[in-house]
Amino acid sequence: MGSNARDKARAARKHRPKPIPPSAKPPASSATSSAAVSVPDPLPNPNPNPNLGSSADDPAAWGYCTEEQLEELLLKNLEFVYKEALSRLISLGYDEAVALKAILRSGHCYGSMDVLSNILQNAIASLNSSPQQEGQGSAAAAVVEPAGFSDLRHLEEYSLAGLVCLLQQYRPHLTRGDAMWCLLMADLHVGRANAIDVPSPELALCKLHAQYDRHTELSASAKSVLKRHAAALASHPSELPHPPMADASGVKDLDEDVVASAMKNLNLTSLEAGENDRDDPKMATIIDLCRQIQDLRVQVKERKEWAQQKALQAARKVSNDLMELRALRAEREENQRVRKGKQALEDTTMKKLAEMEAALRKASGQVDRANAEVRRLETENAEIRAEMEASKLSAAESAAACTEAARREKKCFKRLQVWEKQREKVQDEIAEERRKVVEVERHLTDVKEAQKRAEAKWKKEIKAKEHAIGKVDEERRAKEAAELEIKRKHEALRQKIELDFQRHKDDVQRLEEEYARLKAVAGTGEMVSQSSNAFTSEDTDTKRTTSDTSSQPQTASKRKQGSSRRVNGSRLCFICLKEEVSVVLLPCAHQTFCAKCNEDHEKKAKTRCPACQTVIEQRVRVYGASS
Repeated sequence: MGSNARDKARAARKHRPKPIPPSAKPPASSATSSAAVSVPDPLPNPNPNPNLGSSADDPAAWGYCTEEQLEELLLKNLEFVYKEALSRLISLGYDEAVALKAILRSGHCYGSMDVLSNILQNAIASLNSSPQQEGQGSAAAAVVEPAGFSDLRHLEEYSLAGLVCLLQQYRPHLTRGDAMWCLLMADLHVGRANAIDVPSPELALCKLHAQYDRHTELSASAKSVLKRHAAALASHPSELPHPPMADASGVKDLDEDVVASAMKNLNLTSLEAGENDRDDPKMATIIDLCRQIQDLRVQVKERKEWAQQKALQAARKVSNDLMELRALRAEREENQRVRKGKQALEDTTMKKLAEMEAALRKASGQVDRANAEVRRLETENAEIRAEMEASKLSAAESAAACTEAARREKKCFKRLQVWEKQREKVQDEIAEERRKVVEVERHLTDVKEAQKRAEAKWKKEIKAKEHAIGKVDEERRAKEAAELEIKRKHEALRQKIELDFQRHKDDVQRLEEEYARLKAVAGTGEMVSQSSNAFTSEDTDTKRTTSDTSSQPQTASKRKQGSSRRVNGSRLCFICLKEEVSVVLLPCAHQTFCAKCNEDHEKKAKTRCPACQTVIEQRVRVYGASS
């Protein structure tokens, strides 16, 4: 606790504006408008000292504080409130210098709400009426105020003096110390302080009888501001708290009036319009701060109870010590009176008096130590509460950052999964395309090889075709020559056959004529026999002639019959002996086969003529006279 490094860090956190988590969002059903138009509802004032809470269960516990201590506590309280207001204005988006200037100019703590809400409302109204905030809209028109105070310390002293004076105006019988005690019990709220009764003198045994009459010296500008605020308060008497009543109903009526005046200060039209402006970051920040204050309220209450218990314990101990001290003082006075009366004391009495004085000094030392311990505990409690609030804000900011980081991480993880799926799909497509490319290349290689083989085969076929064409041409020429030769021989044979046939026909006709003549001669045989003698020589000549003549027809007849037999025998096929020959074998010119047997003979690859065993060069089918 006494470390320099820790004190420096605590001081830095104390003076540093508290950040607002960026994730704070206004609820969907929120009816609040932007901070530029209205301020949040009156909130409990976060007191740096838990002992200075609104609880007045034991007012006598504060009766032992001097006026200087009360003033110091109230100034510390005001300092914390103003710094909290500055931090909230910064969290609403205002610049630190502009917010501080607005607080120094018009951030007085007078009004129907609590001190913090009054400061925020007045400062925001001043900011809205300034040229820097033109265009955001203002809840009420305000005139440009003077420069104001030079620093927060001066403003705190002025505000405390104004609160004390205002309370003394309603309760003139209160001293400065009593007024500060009432303000301390009411958390600087004039309305509640006006309803608090001052404890009896018996409950404040150690309270100094002399009052601290130090007056705060104010500058001319501060005095002008004080006069203006006093005039404003005088012109709005409805906003001032009513005098305290003797019973609880008066306090209840006072609270109702305070709440009613606070509700009047709220811009209900702005709140209704704020339903359509749910994404305002300023209102989101205010709502988030309200939620944090609700959470901190419980912790502050616990700290207050703990500190009050400690303070009450110390107060009871000091009260007991003071009662014992009073008893000792009374006893000492009695002893002094006895000593004056008797002018002599026994040794035992002197020894007892010395023991009492030592006990008195010891009790005084214990009281001083208890007071110092109470002040130290109060300071430590204030530091702990400030650290707790800073930790809460830091934790909220960290939680919001973690939530945002988790959201981004989840979003990035989803994107990564999508990209992985797309990458796998693309890789599969690439592999498939590669496989197709390899298959196409292999197919292309096969096609090229097949093309080469086809080209080689085509070239070979072209050569073979050319060779075959040449051979066919040669065969065709040979065939044409053979056909011409066959036609020529066939024509010669035909002519020969026609000549033979014509000659045979002539022979037949001549023989028929000779037969007719011989038949006529046979009819005249007798005539021949009769004249045979006469014509013996003539007959010899005639016989010779006839024999010659008859020999010729006989020879012709025989030749004809032999030819006929030869023709009839040679006209039959040598193989089947049924069909007439119709094929001439060249070059021997024999007709030995019919058409069917010629085909069979040719299919059997027999190349010789069966009649003369000559090599057959050509087979020519002919058609005879019978055909």
